[in-house]
Amino acid sequence: MGRKLVYSDKYHRVDIGQHVFPVLKYKLIHEQLIVRGLATKGDFVEPAPASEEDILLVHTPEYVKKLRDGTLSQVEIYTLELPYSPELVDTFRICAGGTTLSGEVALAEGIGIHIGGGFHHAFPDHGEGFCVFNDVAIAIRKLQKDNRIIRSCVIDCDLHQGNGTAYIFRDDKDVFTFSIHQENNYPAVKPPSDLDIGLEDGTGDDIYLAHLEKNIPKIVRSEEHTSELQSHSFISYAVFCLKKKKKKKTTKSTIKKTSPKKKSKATYHRFLIIMYTYHHSTYIFYDTLLIITLSTVILSSHSR
Repeated sequence: MGRKLVYSDKYHRVDIGQHVFPVLKYKLIHEQLIVRGLATKGDFVEPAPASEEDILLVHTPEYVKKLRDGTLSQVEIYTLELPYSPELVDTFRICAGGTTLSGEVALAEGIGIHIGGGFHHAFPDHGEGFCVFNDVAIAIRKLQKDNRIIRSCVIDCDLHQGNGTAYIFRDDKDVFTFSIHQENNYPAVKPPSDLDIGLEDGTGDDIYLAHLEKNIPKIVRSEEHTSELQSHSFISYAVFCLKKKKKKKTTKSTIKKTSPKKKSKATYHRFLIIMYTYHHSTYIFYDTLLIITLSTVILSSHSR
């Protein structure tokens, strides 16, 4: 493959018992990428755990302390929907470090792929829906703090709306959040993203891809979020571009857009796009329409 893939065996070794969240999927994808000749063992990079300092860029000191000391309440554990253990916290720290490393790889090479990540239900002060830390938010904040990026866009293609990510960046003019998801599904309360597309049950591929094809270029090319980006160095549109236009079928969907955030007067040094789908996993069509699954994919574009 020739591209760096961020991955850790610890993602599937964490013991959460008989659980609906299949951590074994990380190992299976890692193996299949090698078996199918899509990657070699040398393509994989082991991430370091995110530091507490980096985690605190997003999460509250009280929540981080509870995780460190093992003092989550039964209600908090129930909301998290994962059995607490120090090992669990350590694994999610590694995962947060992995998404950050993927962002650094993307800035250096144009694309970073993480076989893990996308834990978009984690809020600053609590975890939800199998998500302890919001690794995407941590990566963005870390790269902003290090002056590696100014603006970023989160394209969330998970089945569920990215409630934690939407809440974290609700007042941030430099981070655009887009979620396309099943409307009649978890979470019950959906804090608004900058753009939410809630699809009806049973929506097919053509309609789903048509929404992406329509909205992703619009977001990326908008003056508010991509001023002076070099189009030749950015391939976001190609990511979800269909080879042949198909007639779009009509369907009911819930499309919500909040008032646009005020434009930043800062110079655009780097622009980062983060994509993920299918419950903390990612499909991305890149180059020869190769499908990379179970990953967080981060694209980077330089400005003039």
